[in-house]
Order: sequence, then C-alpha cells, then structure tokens
Amino acid sequence: MPQTPAMLVGFDFGSANIRAATVRAAPTPGAAPRPHMVEFNGRPALPNLALLSADKSELAAVGDGVLLHDEAAGQPHWGLAVENDSSGELGQAATLLLQHIIATLARDHGFAPDAADWAARVAVPSGAPPDLPERMAARLRGVGFADVAARDSALAALAAYGDGQPPGRYLVVDQGAARTRFALVESRADAPPRVLDAAQDSPGGRDFDRALFNHFAPALSHQAGEPVEFELPTRALLETFKIDFAHAWAAGRERHEGVYELGYTSVALALDRATFAAPDVAGPLLDRFRQVGDAFLAKHAADGAPAGIILVGGGAHWPFVAEWAAARAGRAGVLTDQYPEEAVARGLLRQTAREIEPVAPPTPAPPPARPIVPRPAPRPASPGLGFAVEFVGGLVGVLGLGWFFVRKQFGAGCAALVGWWAVLALLFALGIVSALGDRPAWLLPAALLWIGVPLASAWRLARVLRAAPAGREE
Repeated sequence: MPQTPAMLVGFDFGSANIRAATVRAAPTPGAAPRPHMVEFNGRPALPNLALLSADKSELAAVGDGVLLHDEAAGQPHWGLAVENDSSGELGQAATLLLQHIIATLARDHGFAPDAADWAARVAVPSGAPPDLPERMAARLRGVGFADVAARDSALAALAAYGDGQPPGRYLVVDQGAARTRFALVESRADAPPRVLDAAQDSPGGRDFDRALFNHFAPALSHQAGEPVEFELPTRALLETFKIDFAHAWAAGRERHEGVYELGYTSVALALDRATFAAPDVAGPLLDRFRQVGDAFLAKHAADGAPAGIILVGGGAHWPFVAEWAAARAGRAGVLTDQYPEEAVARGLLRQTAREIEPVAPPTPAPPPARPIVPRPAPRPASPGLGFAVEFVGGLVGVLGLGWFFVRKQFGAGCAALVGWWAVLALLFALGIVSALGDRPAWLLPAALLWIGVPLASAWRLARVLRAAPAGREE
C-alpha cells in the first residue's frame, strides 16, 4: 500500500444487496476516517439482481430496474456470487454486475481502472472456505483494481462499532439474507483483533420471507385473481412489507397493515406480532435464532460473558434481535446504529485506514526573518534615587506650605498642614520600603528629618495662631 494519500473502496457483497463505501486512505493525522456510501440510482445499496440481454453480452437491467422488465425479457439472476467462475452464465452475470459498479465509481468518484492510488477491500464471512478470499480478490483485480485484499466481515463490524470500547471479547451477530452468522471476536490493546470462533446455521432474511409468503399466499392469490408463486415480484413485495412490519414493531405498534403493488395489482396485507410469532408463521425461525445464539454463548461461557454484542446486517432492524441481545448483554452492551446494514462496508475502511500511516499536510515554509537589531538594555531604576527625589520634593512642598500659612496667619492652615503631612508620610513609608535593598545607611537620618521638620513647622504655626488677636477670623 503506498504511503501517500489514496482512495479506498470497501465492498460488502451480500446475497440481497451490494454495498460499497469510499474514504481517503491517509487522512490528516488525528482525524477519524469518515466513509461515504456509494449510491446506486439514489440508494446506498445495489440490489443483487441482474438481467442479461438476449445474447448474454450485456446487462438488460440491473438492481431495481430488473423489476420493471417483463418476464418475457428473460430469467433474472439474483443473489449473484462475485467469486463465481466467469466462464458460466452466472459468472458472466456477476462480471457484468461488477462492471456496472466500476462504471458508477468512475462516474461519481473519479475511479480509473488500474489506478495506483486506489485500493479495494472486500468483506469475507467468518468461517468461509480458505480459498474464498483469494477468489474474490482475483475477481476485483480482473475489473481494474490493482491493490485488493480480503478482510473478515466480523472484524470489520468490530471496527465499525468498537471505537472507544474497552478491549475484550465481543459477539458479532450478522443477520443477512441467506443466513445469520455468529462470530466471537477479541479486541486487544497490544495486538490486532482476531476471530475466535464462528457459527452460521441460523435462519436468515429469506427464511422469514418464505414464512411470510406461506402465510399470505392465499390472500395474495385471491386479490391478484390468480395463483401467486414465490418469484421475484412477490419476494420484492414481501421484503418491503417485512421492513415496514419491523419498523412498526420497533415503534411499539402491535399491528401493521398497508397496500402494496404486485405487478399491476394492489394488494392489502396486515399482520400483528402474535400472528407473526405463531408456530405456523415465523415462530420456529425465532426459536431457532435464539437457540443457535444461546448455544454459541454457552460454548464460550467458561471464558466469561462477552463485553458487548454487535448487531449488523439488515436483520438487525428486527426488534426480536435487539431484545435477545439486550437480555444477554444489557442495553448498554448492544452496539449498533440506525444503519446496521452499512456497518461492514464502513468498518472495512476504518479498519484499513488505521493500517496506513497518516500523511501530514505539507507545512509552508516561513517567510524570511527580518534582521533583529539589539537595543541597549535600559539601566535599572535605583530605589534609593527614587526615594531621594520623593523626599526632597515632599520636604520642599511641606516647608513652602507651612511658610505660606505662617506668613499669612491663616487659621485653617494648621489642619491642612497636618493632612498634607500625613499624605506625604504615607508616600515616605512606601519610599522606605522600595529603598531598603539599595542604600539603607542614610534612611534613618532622612526619616528623622522628614518627620521632624513638618512637626516643627506645625508646632510653629500653632504658636502663631495662639498669639493672634482674639477677634481675628480663623
């Protein structure tokens, strides 16, 4: 991986939806990576659906566009595995689907095939066959990625939600369309995280779709006026209803009902929680999910309870999944967010961005410094000199004022002289404090002179005033 800023793209190839995210590989040091989901026709996911043209050389439709084509246009392919051999029809459809994704990256994100500054990371399920990572990486190299690596999806989920969490063991529950996977991962402060164990024999989203179809088939056939099969249009309708029902359940409503499009017909569907959990609908699937999860936790109970349970995948929206996790780890121990289906794609990039050395932005050279001309240091002020100036000035002022009052025989001058002397005495005290460390030898005689002269002047003034004629105005 080059140690320069580059773009990373992370792929989560689900059997129902394909999700991709991009991020700058080497962000500014200290900045957390912020992946952005790639949009396909305005949605942050591409339904894993492809319809080949008549000669099998190109896509006639992809994603949601397949639902708009008539059945006479051909048999659509869904749940394509990108690791399929490209020689067969399924492999050809997977290749064209990948090329559609590459075209979207090139148009919206500036990707260029074989570009050295782009790298791809692809999620591989925990417990997958040993050759699956290399097969998926080879397929991505075949469509223009020079730097490709596979990463465990459970570790990507840990990277998505593990920031700020203490080291420890975490249970990752990834509820996808094909199956629900349980993986026990370990986060350590002194080593990279690792997967300790995995299990994937729990029902997935399509199992719930089939249960809903079995429950609604008579009503759908009656409203459509003909038998309804478990085919692509019906699956799309049930997927939409299932999402709406899960959201209603999460909002606290006991029942959900709505009107949905099935071909050219509108059908009304309604379901309550008790009916959904009944033995003839989804009850056995709910029991199976809880049994597999509890058995997996019991298998590792000797090592203690997990530090938290991470919920990812579209099935994480089901309230029964969150309720099961909260009952075993506490609500504070359940780690998920509003978009758990995007967690693996985002986590891939956060995990990889940490492995790349951040590149600091270049620092502009400072302007040339102007020469500094040293100035001569100022001479320190002498406390003794300051006291001398204060003493002489105050003494002259007091003597002059006293002479004026005596000369004019102004009666009020005695009180004014005493007040003026008190102010100067305060200044004198401050002067003594400031001069203690300078020239203390002459402070004592100066103090005697400072105090004595104003007092003598006041005493002389008092005598003059007492000798004044009795009728003189004071």
